[in-house]
Amino acid sequence: MAGIALEIVTVISMNSPASLFQGIIFDIRLIVINAATLFCGPITGVTTAIIAAAFRLYVGGIGGDVNPIRFYHWSGISLCH
Repeated sequence: MAGIALEIVTVISMNSPASLFQGIIFDIRLIVINAATLFCGPITGVTTAIIAAAFRLYVGGIGGDVNPIRFYHWSGISLCH
């Protein structure tokens, strides 16, 4: 149940990012992926990363094809801790 909530929070954070400066966008998706992995386990962390990567591919834009690789990288780093 917590995994589904974290996946929803990830998608919501990707839909409503904060703009720090012109062209600099910040959201908390990597923080949510790390929290899902650390507190709910590796299966939840990987599924959250997959949902975030799929949504990022759906949104597209600059870096849309490279950013999903970072999600798997961050969930792997969280597994090591």
